[in-house]
This record gives sequence, structure tokens and C-alpha cells, in this order.
Amino acid sequence: MAVEVHDGITIINGLICEEVRPEPNGKWALLGVFSGDIVVPEVPAFVRMAVYFEAQLTKPYEGKMLVRFRLDDAQSLLVVGSVVATAVGPMNFPVPAVMVPFQQAGIIHIDMGIDEQHLIEVLSRKLIVGVFKNGQLISSSG
Repeated sequence: MAVEVHDGITIINGLICEEVRPEPNGKWALLGVFSGDIVVPEVPAFVRMAVYFEAQLTKPYEGKMLVRFRLDDAQSLLVVGSVVATAVGPMNFPVPAVMVPFQQAGIIHIDMGIDEQHLIEVLSRKLIVGVFKNGQLISSSG
């Protein structure tokens, strides 16, 4: 999946989940990981989403980093954070949980970059309307 989002910053992997928490031992806890389609009971819907990115840095970077959640071509939410990376090598970019509004089913695109003019898609998932029973998806549309 390697995607360069800025000179010297390449996203190697990303997971969409409901919560990203730092642990006292320096690890990250990912809760409610979406392993495939994101299923909601109805639309419009608010979906709690966090993202955990693994990146490779080939040069230090200090500045802002934007993550945009969008459904098809409509922007849903833009999250702005700051990054301080003084060393090269592997790095984590955890994006805290936010409630993302979606008006309809479609494809969720997650873009990343240093400003709104240079956002690049790094992840995507299908948003569908469906019903779960006993942990199984029993009906869906979208």
C-alpha cells in the first residue's frame, strides 16, 4: 500500500477503527477495527472513526498533517493535527476518534497530506446499510 503523502513521508499501512489509545508500555491499542465494509443500520449516519497509520520517514518533518474523510466526492470531515518527527525511520500517525457524518451509502475515502491542495488517498472502505444478528451481517444494501 505504500503511498507518499509528502516528500520524505510514505504511508506503509493504515487501519480504520473506532478508537486508538496509547498504552503505558509505548504500544497502541486499536479497538473496533473495521476489517471490511463499514456497516450502518441507516443513513444518514454518524460513524465513530479513528485511523492508525504506519509510515516510513526518509527525512525529519515538523508541521501540520491533514486527514480528510469523504464519501465519494463530497467532503465529510477534515482533521488537522501536528507532527514532530526529528528522526528518520518508521513512525506511527494515530488519528484520534471523530464522529464522521455520512448522508448516504458509498465509498469512504481517507486522504492525507500537509495542506488541502495536496491531499492523497491512503485508504478507502465501502459504507453500506445493513443489519447484524448474532455477529453476522444478515441483510445489506449499498
